[in-house]
Amino acid sequence: MPIRLSPIDSERFGVKSARADDVTLDELPSIHAFCEEEGVEFLILRCDTRQLPVVQALEPQGYLLMDTMVHHIYDISRMGVPEVDAPLLIRPYQEADYDAVLRIAHQAFEGYQGHYHADPHIEQAIADEIYADWARREIENSTVFVADDDGTVAGFVTARMLEDNYGHVILAGVAKEAQSRGIYASYLRYCVNWLADQGAVRIWFVTQVTNVPVQRVWARMGCVPHHSEYTLHKWFDR
Repeated sequence: MPIRLSPIDSERFGVKSARADDVTLDELPSIHAFCEEEGVEFLILRCDTRQLPVVQALEPQGYLLMDTMVHHIYDISRMGVPEVDAPLLIRPYQEADYDAVLRIAHQAFEGYQGHYHADPHIEQAIADEIYADWARREIENSTVFVADDDGTVAGFVTARMLEDNYGHVILAGVAKEAQSRGIYASYLRYCVNWLADQGAVRIWFVTQVTNVPVQRVWARMGCVPHHSEYTLHKWFDR
């Protein structure tokens, strides 16, 4: 079954929370039974955009559409590794970079059009903090690189290997004062090279459908669309 409890969202919002991914129409009864048995108060549900009957079945039950995620792939086997022509030094993360990375994450995603920000039940300040928390978890669980502007951290990017020779470029941010210098594009190319060295053949990229500037960078680099998915929220007590 594609549903599981979500301790991190339970902690964030003070209510028992769950997540369900890759949901199909025939799975909805078991998902709702799980929520009832577990006393779930907040559910984040995702389904492929080709599963439109799922959305149509859920809307009358009070589910709200929060965002649409687009997944792109860079195929190293077809495109090769891109040349890295960085305007700043890109280097591995160090412990001394911690505060700067969190500051940039908070700054870069303030008011972002993600599913947490889109939910009228979630305060915008709390939604902003979630991205800083995401950066904290990425430091613990992924490989992090930073753009170094003569000793000042001007941006960061995180990446990791997945199964089946896939790599994933996960979270990235550029300080406001350093934007429009090509930093984002350069450290994406850097990550593709690094992941290729780890054995990756294809690289995943994911963002909001509304995040057109980022998708333009991906397109110029040679990424192609793979699939998309809807995110819906349900507050059972509201």
